[in-house]
Amino acid sequence: MNVLLRHETARGVITVSHATSGPLRRGMTFLEFSVPRTLADDRALMTRLSREDWQGVAVCGVETPADIEKASALMRVAEANRGLAPLSLLLLASLDTAKAALGLASFNRAIPRLAGLVFDSRTMAEAAGVSAKAALIEELRLRLPLAAKAADVIAVLKQAEDGQEQRAMAARDGYAGLCIDV
Repeated sequence: MNVLLRHETARGVITVSHATSGPLRRGMTFLEFSVPRTLADDRALMTRLSREDWQGVAVCGVETPADIEKASALMRVAEANRGLAPLSLLLLASLDTAKAALGLASFNRAIPRLAGLVFDSRTMAEAAGVSAKAALIEELRLRLPLAAKAADVIAVLKQAEDGQEQRAMAARDGYAGLCIDV
């Protein structure tokens, strides 16, 4: 695995614990946030991004590239407010909705600041109303690395546990990273 992320659900934080290549570096922290859909969401994200201990945002509920671009616009403002260079803050996008599943092909181009696409079988299964072991979820899990390749970013598989077997399976299926719940 080129990248290993630790997801601290209680804190809403994802930390890079291992990275061998690409824009992600060990020790980076990402604020976990749902796609901003309202002005109140925008304000909440801006308030949290004003803190200087975040190197990026892990956006959940991404359905289209436009969701990434909206979060990116808010991040540009946060960079300016913090005196950071443009594109200093990175974005991880979790494609975990039925709409995202149907539109995987729309993630077919590079998007500035996007560092990776994350697939969470459990959340996707809940959204689809099926078991995480369903053939539908397995097919989507196998397709996400293609979308990541088209977008020129890494594919990250979110899992409940870490182990050699999980890492080997993820690598075999085209995932360069794992995100483990801790």
